[in-house]
Amino acid sequence: MAPENSVPNDSFDLRRLARIMDHTMLRPQATCEEIGRFCREAVSLGVGAVAIYPVWVPVAARHLHGTGVKVGTVVGFPFGATHASAKRAEAEASIRAGADYVKTSTGFGPSGSTEADVRLMRKTVGPSMGVKAAGGIRSLGEALKRLGTSASAAILAEAGRRVG
Repeated sequence: MAPENSVPNDSFDLRRLARIMDHTMLRPQATCEEIGRFCREAVSLGVGAVAIYPVWVPVAARHLHGTGVKVGTVVGFPFGATHASAKRAEAEASIRAGADYVKTSTGFGPSGSTEADVRLMRKTVGPSMGVKAAGGIRSLGEALKRLGTSASAAILAEAGRRVG
C-alpha cells in the first residue's frame, strides 16, 4: 500500500505541474548574475514562467528568449499601496521591457487581488498581454490555474520523490 502522501504514477504528470508554476524571485537584493542563474534554473525545471521585479524584465527576457518560459512581473509590489497612475506606469514600462504578463497581489498583502484590480490591469495592458491575479489561492482548482511560488525547485523535487 502506498504512503498516504504519495501520488499515484498513472495520474500524475510532473511536467504539467511544473508548467503551471511561476518560479518567483522577488528578493530586492538580487543581482544580475543571480537573475541569470534563476532563469537557467527556471528552464531546467520546466516551469511556465518566472515572476520578477520590473527592473529585471529585460535581463530575464534575454535569458528566456526561445525557451518557452514566460516572463512575468509585479505591479505595485508588494502591497499595492501606490496610486493607480503609478501602477499604470509600471505596467506600461513592463510591456515595453518585454514582459509576457503582469502580476499583482503575490501574497505579501492582507488579501488577494480584487476584480477591480484585474479590470484596471486588463484595461492598461490590453488584450494581448496576460494578467495574473494572484494571492488568496484557497482551492486546488485555483492553484491549478497557475501556481506562483519561490519554492518551485523544492516542490518539484518533492513531487518527483513521491511519484518515483
